Amino acid sequence: MKKLITLALCIFVFLSLLSGCKIEAAAAPWVGLWRNADHKAVSLYSINEDGTFNFQIFSLKSVRQAVSGKYKVSGNKITMSDRVYEGNKVGDVELTLEIIGSDTLALGNERCDRVPEKDAAALLANPTTPYNSGGMSATAEYYILGNDRIPSVMKAVGLRNVVKSDTKIVDDDVTIMLVVYWTDPNDMTQAANDMAKYFQYLLANDDFLSLKAFDGLPYDGGVEMKFAKNSVDDGKIIILNIDYSTTGYSLEFTKGKGTLTKSN
Repeated sequence: MKKLITLALCIFVFLSLLSGCKIEAAAAPWVGLWRNADHKAVSLYSINEDGTFNFQIFSLKSVRQAVSGKYKVSGNKITMSDRVYEGNKVGDVELTLEIIGSDTLALGNERCDRVPEKDAAALLANPTTPYNSGGMSATAEYYILGNDRIPSVMKAVGLRNVVKSDTKIVDDDVTIMLVVYWTDPNDMTQAANDMAKYFQYLLANDDFLSLKAFDGLPYDGGVEMKFAKNSVDDGKIIILNIDYSTTGYSLEFTKGKGTLTKSN
C-alpha cells in the first residue's frame, strides 16, 4: 500500500510538472495572433504554443501569400526554420524580437498589434477589417482624442477603407492615435489627391497650422507632411503626421504637452 501511495504521489507530481510547463508555454508573451496593417498589405503572424508559426500577407488585390514553419526564441531573437511557401522550402531566417507591453510585438522592422482571442476568428475570416475595440468606423466624421474632436478623412473626401485604427497612451502626458486607410488599387492618384484635400480642409476648418511648406504633392508619396494645433486642454498640443503612397495613407496624431504660437 505504501508503494502504491508513493507511486501515486510521483505520478501526481509528474503531471503537475507537465501542467506547469504547459501553463508556462502558453503564457509566453510572443504566443498568439498578431497583425500589422500598412499602405500596401495586412500581415498576420500566428505564433503557436507548439513551436510552429503561420505568416500570411493579404495585399490590396486580395493576393494571399502564406509561409509556415517552426520557430525558436532565444533572448531577443526569433529563428524561423523549415519555412515553406507554396509547397517549396524557402530557407531559415533570424529576426529581432521585442515585446512592447502586452499588446505590441516588434518583429524585425515590423510592429504588430496583438489580436484579442475574441476577435481572432472574425479577423482570420476578413483580415482587413478593424478589429480593435473602439476601432475607427469608415463613416466616422471625427477622430476623438480625449476632449478634442478632429475632422476625419470622411469629412473631406468621403468613405475610404480603414484597415487599422489604434489609440495608445504611451505615458501620463502623451496619447497617440494611428489611423491607416487603403485607397482604390485601380487609382494610383487617389491617395495624393485625398491628402491634398484633407490637409486643405484642416487648414480651412479646424485651426491646424502647417509645419511644412508644400509645393505640390507627388502621386507616389515621399513628402513629409506635418501639422499642429493647440488642444482644447490647456497646455497641450496636437501634432499630425501624414504618410502616404499610391495605395493608401496613415494619419498619426500625437497629443502631449506644449503650446503652439502662430508667427506673424
